[in-house]
Amino acid sequence: MRKYVFLQWVSLFLCLLLFLLGVCVSFAADAPSGWATTEVNEAISLALVPSDLQQEYKNSITRLEFCRLAMALLREKSGKSIDEILAENKLTLISGTFYDTDSLDVSQAYTLSIVRGVGDNRFDPHAQITRQEAAVMLANTAKVLGVTLPNGAPEYFYDNPSFADWALESIAFVSASVDVSNRTAVMSGVEWERFDPKGLYTREQAFITMKRLYHSILRYKGLSITANLTKLPVYTSVTKEADYGRVIQTTSSFGVHASFPSASKYAVFPTNSGFCTIAQVDRLLYIEERDSEMQFVSETSVQPKLPIFGGIYQDADGYFYLLTGKENREEQNTEVLHVAKYDSRWQKVAEGSVFGNECSTVLPFAAGQPCMAVKDDCLVIYTSRQRYTSDDGLNHLSNLLIKMSAADLQILSISPLFPGNHVRNSFDQYVQFDGNVIAYLDRSDTEPRRILLTLEKDGLFTAYPLLDIADSLTDNKQNPSCSGFTVSAAGYLAAINSTSQQNAETARGIAVVFAPKSNPADSRIVWLTSYAESDMRVLSAPMIVKLSENKFVLLWEEFDARPETDIRNRGLTYLDTKYAVVDGGGTPISKVTSIAGARLADGLQPIVLTGNRITWYTINDANKSYKARDTITGANLFTFAKPYIKIFSLQID
Repeated sequence: MRKYVFLQWVSLFLCLLLFLLGVCVSFAADAPSGWATTEVNEAISLALVPSDLQQEYKNSITRLEFCRLAMALLREKSGKSIDEILAENKLTLISGTFYDTDSLDVSQAYTLSIVRGVGDNRFDPHAQITRQEAAVMLANTAKVLGVTLPNGAPEYFYDNPSFADWALESIAFVSASVDVSNRTAVMSGVEWERFDPKGLYTREQAFITMKRLYHSILRYKGLSITANLTKLPVYTSVTKEADYGRVIQTTSSFGVHASFPSASKYAVFPTNSGFCTIAQVDRLLYIEERDSEMQFVSETSVQPKLPIFGGIYQDADGYFYLLTGKENREEQNTEVLHVAKYDSRWQKVAEGSVFGNECSTVLPFAAGQPCMAVKDDCLVIYTSRQRYTSDDGLNHLSNLLIKMSAADLQILSISPLFPGNHVRNSFDQYVQFDGNVIAYLDRSDTEPRRILLTLEKDGLFTAYPLLDIADSLTDNKQNPSCSGFTVSAAGYLAAINSTSQQNAETARGIAVVFAPKSNPADSRIVWLTSYAESDMRVLSAPMIVKLSENKFVLLWEEFDARPETDIRNRGLTYLDTKYAVVDGGGTPISKVTSIAGARLADGLQPIVLTGNRITWYTINDANKSYKARDTITGANLFTFAKPYIKIFSLQID
């Protein structure tokens, strides 16, 4: 009897133990993953997750469940009922379409074009969804709220060729739409920089992306619903093109190829009465204004905020944008980039900042150069940076794309670590507006080494290799210098100094790489020089100057490569300055012409004044003393030796 009672107690204990273990296992199964807990809880607090779905977080979400989430997001974000949203869009609820579900949420989502059926009047409500299907549903949900443009730049995914055609734009949208509460993309990639379009989507992932989409949508139907958030970039037709928009462009050092360009310290820009010259000495910008006859008019100076000079851009209305930066080796969320906007009298009218954590930058402009362009209210800054330390312990180099409001310099978007136009080891960066297309040019110094054209339209990036570089990473004999980029009526023109990529033994020459707008992949190289190695000529990186939509001028210097004493040009003796005129397809329409003695300043982009008159300046060896002063207080800052300048003007018929 005692043995029987004992066995009963043991059985009862084991049953209780199994019950408790089952409760613990069940509780653990109903908890979100550790990485997801914070954002899942926030999604629940925002009323984006129906109570009966707040369990089994790691299960794949179904088509019906996703519709329920989408309807919750629409209600909470708009503050309106679905019936009111349907009425706003002049839609009548479509019900009874699918015989396998009578869900109101499915009918509403179908009426709003968020989802579709699977055929034969079926919705398949309990089917699991893939990541690319989730991207389409999220993008369609945003469209209902009036959002078609993201607030960031799309990520680049290495499995892009496996995306379904119907999902391409939606994947770009969700990877470019950023949750402003934590600067995280609505949908980002998985391991190895992939999107995994056919991978399944779990409940907790769906809850998090709904929460991120909620925080990425800044406005509903044009009405502000969240205060103090950035403005979305919208590109419309322009009434005034930036005919004289110029940025300081960097070339390789004169006489030799330079693998690592840097920002130029000299510039020239047009003014209402003539032009102004700008030179950086120490940490001061010295500006001289001259009339159309090159006579001195006035002088002033500007003290940049940060120590590393980036560049200056002038827009069509005569405003100047000064870009500076500073190191951030400690990887702190400190200011690493600063933009100041000045009027034509060099009075500051706006300024904006970018911080370390926003752009993952330890060194701005590293081994590259900044380039800027403005259209409507969008200032595009395209440059390079050395990034925060990666898992391999290295600070890798890559390009960096920033968009700001041109009016007040508020941030519109900052590219993620791997944007849609991601280029590793980008050593030359250029940007130009071409209507509603933004054109980017990079020289990539990693496998594959190439000069790369990337076109952005409606937030989507398409890349076109213009010139594959034959060198290995340890050999720079054939590595070109890319020193100018512009847009013609027919296509895109890049000015280069290079050898033939088919024959490493050829001499370097000056060439134009042309990519037609009709088919940018069909690019070609047009050579302007044909020197042999025995000629012992070394050529500078060429400048390209736009006279019209179908007329361009390339200028370069030539040196004698035999050992001489000209220290300024690293032992090379200056021989000549030359130019050639090409049409919008890069074809020469003039012979190469000598203008000996008209020296070019390293990195200074010439400008065009009235009547096809190209103007630039260079630095003379003589110096004079100049006392710098603060333009606002009038106080003296310091005294330095400012070089004299020599101004040149070239008339092109």
